[in-house]
Amino acid sequence: MVILFSNPKVREQLLKKGEAVTIRQHTRHVGTDWATAARGTPRICNVHITLLRRFESGVPLSTEDLEPYVEKSGFQSADEWLKEATRYFGKTVYRAYLYHVKNIGDRRKP
Repeated sequence: MVILFSNPKVREQLLKKGEAVTIRQHTRHVGTDWATAARGTPRICNVHITLLRRFESGVPLSTEDLEPYVEKSGFQSADEWLKEATRYFGKTVYRAYLYHVKNIGDRRKP
């Protein structure tokens, strides 16, 4: 199943740096897949996805939780990243999953 990178900062991180750490609200498929910018748009690259960390404790996600991963997030700070996640999820983030996504190649099918 495709993984969407609708946020331009995270998408640029993946395409220019070859990897990104992304926050997802739900668990997802790990392993080889492909990425796109939005539903119905062309493939931007093939990827390998690995689950890094689960946050399921009922305690809100904090900047301290994100700090070790911010360098590969595409954001300038953990605070900026958390604000974007909160805006995207539409609420305080109590459950989140961090995935490492590595760009593994061209636009052809994996």
